[in-house]
Amino acid sequence: IVDYNKNSIGVLLGYGNATFQAVRVLPTEKGSLPVYITVGDFNNDNKLDIVLVNFGTNNVIIYFGFGHGIFYKSKVYSTGIVSGPWSLAIGNFNNDNRSDFVVANRASKDISIFLQCGSESYGAITITAVNSGSQPYAAAVDDFNNDGLADVVVANFGTNEIGILFGIGDGNFHDMIRYPTGVGSTPCFVAVSDFNNDNHSDIVVANCEADNLIIFLGFGNGTFATGETYLTGDRSRPYSVAIADLDNDNIMDIVVANSGTNDILLLYGYGNGTFGKKESYPLGYDYLPSSVAITDLNQDGWRDIVIVCIGTDNVEVLMKMC
Repeated sequence: IVDYNKNSIGVLLGYGNATFQAVRVLPTEKGSLPVYITVGDFNNDNKLDIVLVNFGTNNVIIYFGFGHGIFYKSKVYSTGIVSGPWSLAIGNFNNDNRSDFVVANRASKDISIFLQCGSESYGAITITAVNSGSQPYAAAVDDFNNDGLADVVVANFGTNEIGILFGIGDGNFHDMIRYPTGVGSTPCFVAVSDFNNDNHSDIVVANCEADNLIIFLGFGNGTFATGETYLTGDRSRPYSVAIADLDNDNIMDIVVANSGTNDILLLYGYGNGTFGKKESYPLGYDYLPSSVAITDLNQDGWRDIVIVCIGTDNVEVLMKMC
């Protein structure tokens, strides 16, 4: 969990019954203002590590794990002066079976590609211009044209579009292909899954100002059709989404963190690229949910939802009962 105001991250180790140990705090840097965190294996030792995006100090930090909940801080990697990094996604961009990552730089309006070049080091950084005024807020990685190479989709907050960069296989990319999300929509999050069971990657975009989600259905050749738009509620400001099969019907569903209306919205999929039943779970006044994740916290076979609320400095949990 990132703590933007205290320049630190917190690790909560679970007991397997939906309860957790006391938070373990890892300091970042003075003025770092951490904004995004994810986990992966960044030194090929089969142990989970943490990668952190620091908006205030324009860099990325990796904390390598020992495998028992203890981490040590590695080298700091710059994303560029006044780049304003905002989010990150993991992929293998040069086909060496190592975890690389892409950073969306909100202020410098570009993305940074970090390629793993050793057991605990990254280099060969390339900067790919996104678009003038784009302000990329989020990125996701998948193979959108079925060529076996990792591609990147970016949510361009400032230009109201998503952009897709097709990988060449050496850490570089072809020119961006753009799909509009609507005038004034300000897309702030993007995620990838297969929503219509055709074995092709589809995209869901959360539009903060338009208060909606848009589905883009992939054809498997790098092109997409604009699917349905789903309203998330007046002034809801959907800030992030997570994807999973919530009701065990082998169809992907969507969870939305509505920061404007302080609730969590569930959309259940039909398996044909559309969504039907909605469920809303209010959190409380000024909770401001900013991020959601899905996993089985108590090992009962049902997926639960973890919510980070920046308004209360708390983590909330929604337990799936049946």
